[in-house]
Amino acid sequence: MPSEMTSDGIFPSQPSVSAKLIHYLKTNGIFIISVTYLLFRQHTANTPSSGKQPDTVCPSIGTPMIRFEQVSKTYPGGFEALKNVSFQINKGEMIFIAGHSGSGKSTVLKLISGITKPSRGKVHFNNQDLGTLTDNQIGFMRQHIGIVFQDHKILYDRNVLQNVILPLRIIGYQPRKAEERARIAIEKVGLKGRELDDPVTLSGGEQQRLCIARAVVHQPSLLI
Repeated sequence: MPSEMTSDGIFPSQPSVSAKLIHYLKTNGIFIISVTYLLFRQHTANTPSSGKQPDTVCPSIGTPMIRFEQVSKTYPGGFEALKNVSFQINKGEMIFIAGHSGSGKSTVLKLISGITKPSRGKVHFNNQDLGTLTDNQIGFMRQHIGIVFQDHKILYDRNVLQNVILPLRIIGYQPRKAEERARIAIEKVGLKGRELDDPVTLSGGEQQRLCIARAVVHQPSLLI
């Protein structure tokens, strides 16, 4: 999501689009994780004399959807992006992750979406330990997640409508129903009338809204 978001998480220059999209998300039971909430630090300055790294804990109440238990992630080459991170996110919450470059924000989102697995610890999504799932099971789990990528991941050989329809085709929607749902999502983000346009003709903000439409068109339970 762009850094200039308003408190409702959408674009200040598009109040009507914002209101429509927030209503769409709420009425379809979708909750949002955006890159800006918990600050994941390396704790170097706060390391106790024992050498043990303190845990990062975000206590919360309610029905948990996402839970990290003592999660650490080390990349090839030895870079430790996360160490002993524990927190819980409940259903219905809108969460923001904030931190300096290299603090582990993207790693957290990749762990939640199953793009990568933890080096140590457990990541739970809807009471499923993602570290124990096969690739096929991870693929099925991702059908319940919508992701708005920072670099858009737009398919430039397809028009706006075809980009938004893609998730529905992957999960087996009938073509007519898929197009109907895609057109509704496109309208909700303020791109009605641009369905047959090439993505390259869209502005940066419009491309971002295209990605949001594609991320929510299948009514995921989680939007990242």
